[in-house]
Amino acid sequence: MRNKLKQLSYDYKDVINDVKTSLKQAKKITLSLMLIFFITFLVFCIINIARFEYIIFAFIAFLIVSMILYAVYNYIKESQYIIYKKKIIPAVLSLIDSSLRYSMYNGHSQKEFFYSDLYSRNITNFISKDMIKGMAGNTAIKISHIFAERVEEIRRHNFNDDDFNRHSQQVKYRHYTVFSGVFISLDFNKDFKGITKLHTKGRIFNNSEADMGTLFSKYEKITLENQMFNKYFDVITTDIQTALYILTPAFMELLLNMYFNSNTELGICFRNGIMFIAFENACFLELGNIKDYEKNIELLYMEIKSLLNVVDELQLNNRIWTKA
Repeated sequence: MRNKLKQLSYDYKDVINDVKTSLKQAKKITLSLMLIFFITFLVFCIINIARFEYIIFAFIAFLIVSMILYAVYNYIKESQYIIYKKKIIPAVLSLIDSSLRYSMYNGHSQKEFFYSDLYSRNITNFISKDMIKGMAGNTAIKISHIFAERVEEIRRHNFNDDDFNRHSQQVKYRHYTVFSGVFISLDFNKDFKGITKLHTKGRIFNNSEADMGTLFSKYEKITLENQMFNKYFDVITTDIQTALYILTPAFMELLLNMYFNSNTELGICFRNGIMFIAFENACFLELGNIKDYEKNIELLYMEIKSLLNVVDELQLNNRIWTKA
């Protein structure tokens, strides 16, 4: 496989070199223009040293021009990064499995994210991208990077001492990250009732769980026979029999191994024959320094392969678990 990756690097060498050349030229032009404007600013200041208001005006103009040039450079950089990503990632996927497809601007829908019932539905901004979709053996799988946040508006009233009825109002916004990481959905190949969720110890993914143990709660927390599993995971379910059916001793060991290998917080939901896995704060398809493109391609391959290996690690292709 390493030889294939090297061949892939060679095949796309022209694309990568074009991207590197474009970035180098854009950076050179941007720095040159900024230097020209800076020299012009200094000369203007020397000529108009006695006119302070002119110098202030020139300084503001210099800052505006610098910000515009910097924005243009970032735009060029982003566009070249997109070209690189659109070319390389599909090529890497073709080496893994021809059924896999990549979509840079698509991902799990907000409806799918909510259906997992792992996180709060109180979300202001939702971004889902970098979707990989296809078959891993006999199991349908979908992977994407999701960022979801809640924005709260905070209003502060400042009253005038002379007239209590006259006041000004300040508005501030606080951003709270609900989820940021890799989100996976796959065919669990088991038919089951209700919803079973587990998450790493101490994590509460959904505010509705705060009512657990009351008459209004649909979830019940359970303790399993595997003490190691109980040490690292909390499990809640709407159907205890279904939870025990899913979380067999062997499967709990597989989930523990996946957790230890992932080195991140996990949220997992089993619902209507679908398994959702959330890897918190996990990067996905980041290409890093484009100068080390051969190394990046190899790391990209390993990253995608490791996520697809979830199917093998959990033995989801084992057809003794079948839907009715």
